[in-house]
Amino acid sequence: MKIRNKLALTIVVFAILPLTFTFFVTVPTSQNVLTQNILSHLSTVASIHESRVNETIGDYHQEIENIASDREASYVEAYLENTSIDIQALAYEGLLEDRTINPLIAHVSLLSTEGIVLASTNITSQGLDLGGEEYIIRGLSEKVTDAFYIDKNGTIMTHLVGPLPSTSNDTIIGIILIDYCPTDLFAVFQDYTGLGNTGETLVAKRDENGDALFISRLRHMPQALLNLTLSKDNLAAPITHALLGVEDTFTEAYDYLDHPVIAVTRYLPELDWGIVVKMDIVEAYALMYQTLTLQIITSILSSVIIITVGLVITRLITEPISTLIDAASKINEGDLSYRANVSSGDEMEALAQSVNVMADTLINSNIELEKRVEERTKELTRSNEALEQFAYVISHDLQEPLRMIVSYLQLIEGRYIDQLDADGNEFINFAVDGSKRMQEMIADLLLFSRAGRQSLSEEKIDCNSIVEDVLANLEISIQESGASVDTGHLPSIMANHGGISMLFQNLIANAIKFMDEKPAKIVIKAHEGADMWEFSVADNGIGIPEKHHNRIFDVFQKLHSRKEYPGTGIGLSICKRVIEGLGGKIRVESKLNEGSTFFFTIPKERIIT
Repeated sequence: MKIRNKLALTIVVFAILPLTFTFFVTVPTSQNVLTQNILSHLSTVASIHESRVNETIGDYHQEIENIASDREASYVEAYLENTSIDIQALAYEGLLEDRTINPLIAHVSLLSTEGIVLASTNITSQGLDLGGEEYIIRGLSEKVTDAFYIDKNGTIMTHLVGPLPSTSNDTIIGIILIDYCPTDLFAVFQDYTGLGNTGETLVAKRDENGDALFISRLRHMPQALLNLTLSKDNLAAPITHALLGVEDTFTEAYDYLDHPVIAVTRYLPELDWGIVVKMDIVEAYALMYQTLTLQIITSILSSVIIITVGLVITRLITEPISTLIDAASKINEGDLSYRANVSSGDEMEALAQSVNVMADTLINSNIELEKRVEERTKELTRSNEALEQFAYVISHDLQEPLRMIVSYLQLIEGRYIDQLDADGNEFINFAVDGSKRMQEMIADLLLFSRAGRQSLSEEKIDCNSIVEDVLANLEISIQESGASVDTGHLPSIMANHGGISMLFQNLIANAIKFMDEKPAKIVIKAHEGADMWEFSVADNGIGIPEKHHNRIFDVFQKLHSRKEYPGTGIGLSICKRVIEGLGGKIRVESKLNEGSTFFFTIPKERIIT
């Protein structure tokens, strides 16, 4: 990055610090403080409303107890003693008197324990069978206050129901049913004091499916009274949690209109009601957002002014530096003839002169390096020629004396076998065997030296054809051992034909050789990786102890005697040298008596598709 850009970036960073502080400190802090204040306020409202609801429900219970007096019980007892009497005429005046106690009472009725209306201020209801109604069934054993309904005039009403005990004992002889207009209760629900334009108190109970049925008049959907339900599975709605008995605060929730809200919940266990006091988030944070918007605009304007002034100053300072940097870049790219022309009369001009001197020095250094490289190349050429001559000596000059030694030892063995004792014959056998092993090692050394220089003659090689040729070479060994070879599709590569042949020859021959009594099963596969193709040759042979997994790739390293498994121990080192010469790696995964898998990789640039 250029100095000008660094300075500009520094100025920008410092310029946006106020804006960053506003976004990452002021906004979260303000929001957290405001959120806590709002939740505290909503909690206070919820507690007040909860208290008022409990108080009102307590009044309803008292209303039921007041009307379920001995006088009403005596009417039912008289009827039960003589069912032929007109209980409607007997109780009517008394029930009218009960109704006048509270102007919110519409009607008062006496019911049998079976739910039959025996007497009522609503004469038309006498004889009605209400025994199947849920609130009547509950009313036999408890006081019921939440049997809300809407009458024919569209007025919200509730049935206040309670048991009517006998005058002489606690035996339940009937039911008191009061049709009540709960305006006092709904006044609590519709008290929006301190809740702004969107806040409200929601009250719900469970319907027959366990879903939330709203029993309060909804501020923003009043027509939905006693009709709107929310699924019990809607955990984003606070009312669901309230009905589960959770009394908590919610900063990320949704109301019945699916608006994001901030809310608190309460639970009334005696009624099994849930209460939610909520406010839309937009309104709750409106003042904060207005203040923060002003702060952000101010911060942005300040940042723009700082950045503009800073960029002007940066340009004045960095203009000479940019000129010098361009000159240095040209020289770095190899144009050593380029010169920095700076005449500022200050430190920058001195620096430009130093750059020019450096360029002259580099020109002289390059000339010297080219001479050294040329000399080193000639030296490497001579070294390679010497190595080739050394390989020739191994293949001819050293092997010829060994052949002579073996031949003469065999002549001595054949001519003087009868004249030599057992020890003499054994000594000659040792000498012949050692000479032959020396010949094998020299031949293998020659192969090993050539394996490292396979890149001198590369061509396109079909690995499938290479494996077929190797299997043909090993046909007798395969037949004698009963081995099977399964070969997947292998790619073509750019490599030396002889090296790849030695690679597969050694790996497959080893898989056949290092077996116990069971036939060898050999699987050859290849798959494409991110940067390499990975080949694998797997067998079910005797396996290799884990401690020898690296050692086996060293020259002349054998894990078994020649009597057990013949060979010089150079095959895997040749494989390693071939693969590393191609830019890959070779490794083994094996467990003793469970087989081995040799993996080797070849760079993708050598793969021919």
